Amino acid sequence: MDSSNRPRRDTMNASVLHPPNNWHLSDAVIGNVSLKNPSSLIALGKESLREARRQNQRRYRKKQHDNMVSLEQETNKLQLQIEQLEQRRRAISPTVRGDDCYWSVVVEYFRLFKLGLMEQPSTQQLPSNATPAKDISSAQLNLLWSKLAQDVALNEGRGVDAVIYSWRRASFWFQDFRLELEDLHKEGANALVAVTKTSFTITERTLRNVFPGIWDDRESEAGYALVNKLLGQRIVMRGTTFFEWDPTRSLVSSLIAQSDLLTPVLRLLGCLKDVERVFGKAIISPDFHWTSSSLISCWGCIPSIVRFLG
Repeated sequence: MDSSNRPRRDTMNASVLHPPNNWHLSDAVIGNVSLKNPSSLIALGKESLREARRQNQRRYRKKQHDNMVSLEQETNKLQLQIEQLEQRRRAISPTVRGDDCYWSVVVEYFRLFKLGLMEQPSTQQLPSNATPAKDISSAQLNLLWSKLAQDVALNEGRGVDAVIYSWRRASFWFQDFRLELEDLHKEGANALVAVTKTSFTITERTLRNVFPGIWDDRESEAGYALVNKLLGQRIVMRGTTFFEWDPTRSLVSSLIAQSDLLTPVLRLLGCLKDVERVFGKAIISPDFHWTSSSLISCWGCIPSIVRFLG
């Protein structure tokens, strides 16, 4: 290339542009570049801020709208549920009217016996069924004698005396006994099934009276280990209670209960072999029934409790 065609570097006073532009620009060229007015830049910045605010407001309004739509949908759902529950209530109401209605009887049963039999024994021994009725809650006795048939069928035995004696053992041998009604539904024409949660604490009295096999064996290494694993533990069981109603007499004719004692005990002990040892000589079964070997006939050996309505 001819040297005369090359740009004259010596006549230019300018900066060098970054590659790939390597040619010098003259002051004249640079001076001809127009600069924006500072006021225009300020106006542009303000406009950008206004646009950002408008976008924020649009997002906020959309969020509010979405929240309102969601709230309206939830309100409609709740209203529908309320209407459904109201329909169920109207359907049930004719059935549950009257003092002798078995729905009311079952609910009252769990209300009165939620903490077991309300009596305060003064000794460390299980009170016999000859204990005067005044030592038992009159409300509990009233319910049992007025709403249960005298020959009411139980898991073990028959009669109101058997109900009371069963409650006495559970309340006296299991510390902080608690029975909770979680659900109640109809089964057949004259029966109700209650879903329950039962809880209690295992104490020395529990082990000595209910699980005598491991208590008597507590001096051995294996027995000592089992006692230590159980003592002081809070047991929580799920179960059901079946109430059959005799409409001709307006009384409960059958009261069959069972609870899953096996699961919490297995969880505490960790193996079925130990569970088998615990229940081997126990007077209660894994489904929380008093075993036949522990029963005392309520018809022969247990004097009838005097009905107490005062």
